Amino acid sequence: MFAALDVASGVTISSCYRRHRHQEFLRFLNDIDANLPRGFEVHLVMDNYGTHKVSKVRTWLARHPRYHVHFTPTSANWLNLVERLFAEVTERCVRRESHTAVRALEKAMLAYLDQRNRDPKPFVWTADADLILGKVERFCKRISDSGHQRDSAPARQACRLAPLACMRWKVVNHLHERDHRKAIARP
Repeated sequence: MFAALDVASGVTISSCYRRHRHQEFLRFLNDIDANLPRGFEVHLVMDNYGTHKVSKVRTWLARHPRYHVHFTPTSANWLNLVERLFAEVTERCVRRESHTAVRALEKAMLAYLDQRNRDPKPFVWTADADLILGKVERFCKRISDSGHQRDSAPARQACRLAPLACMRWKVVNHLHERDHRKAIARP
């Protein structure tokens, strides 16, 4: 499944594909482009999955300058709110139901997302940026005071997360403010 989430409204654009190669990702980017009004800047927050970095995808993005890509660091997908959407779909469609075929599961997930789009609600961070950054800072201090090497993978990861968490919070707030100023007429 590929999904795009409008963080301000909670509306999603989603598609299921049997494979997750760059060809399917390009089809999904075309779906997004066809469903969004012109004139909007689009910020894509994605993980570092190899499909997202193929030359044909980079060429597509270069030809569509309104798209801006932001990659989350490894093990930091929690910063991407679409991951929260995937968790909700997993909870509501995968764990609560029994499916005998992949097609039935795909149909259930897409039906759930269609129903969710009828009365969309944005996901809201329950912790503010200062709380998140405080936890990262305490983690960094604990690692550096524990006798572990400061150059360890967890320490490097934590140091990369702190500014990204702050940046993500600012981007989300900026998008919310912009979208509130620039209301979209939805049919």
